Amino acid sequence: MSAKKYHNIAMIVAAGSSERFAGNIPKQYMSLGQMSVLRFVVEKFLNHNEIDAVVVGINQHHEKMYNEEVAGLSLLPHFIGGDVRQKTVLNGLRSIAKYSPKNILIHDAARVLTTPKTISKTIAKMRDYKACIVASKINDTIKYSKDGKIIERTVSRDGLFSAETPQMFDFQTILSLHEKYSGDNLTDDAALCEKEGMDVAIVESDSINTKLTHARDLGLIKKLLEEYEN
Repeated sequence: MSAKKYHNIAMIVAAGSSERFAGNIPKQYMSLGQMSVLRFVVEKFLNHNEIDAVVVGINQHHEKMYNEEVAGLSLLPHFIGGDVRQKTVLNGLRSIAKYSPKNILIHDAARVLTTPKTISKTIAKMRDYKACIVASKINDTIKYSKDGKIIERTVSRDGLFSAETPQMFDFQTILSLHEKYSGDNLTDDAALCEKEGMDVAIVESDSINTKLTHARDLGLIKKLLEEYEN
């Protein structure tokens, strides 16, 4: 019996060890009130009517926590991440190849504030492109320092964007690129397409899409979620 096929699968990358996050609990399992960060993000994609399935990549040491946090949710079998993000995503792409999805949407569990509208805009962009990313224009003045101590110059912010997630790709294209460039340790998936000279479309974020990186970020994200709900 052949495996069921899907058009759009969302992959939630949650395999990090949270080295920059204070506390004994990895940031993706911290509480946002009613549920953990991970469950909140997973449910957001599960409840989107254009996402056919969700798969999560986790740290091998977090399986017990993961199973507790996603209990009752209808997810594809989780996969174990690698020691760097690029290995994690490749593991995930290989794990879902049997489902033959048309597109794969890749999202970091730490980006809690992504909205359904942004997800919809990202999916819509795939009608015309094989790769697209959510990004925000850089509005701050950018300074360059080689040693992190002394400013060497001001960098023009014209045309600069801050890359975020979700990022979405034609599945076979991004799988082949991850296989081709495995070991390069790039920090986002769109960089693989750029290496090939592919067009990567920009989807401007429609909200503050800050990443949960440090412990202090959790309080800010909670306040922003309260504002959205009210």
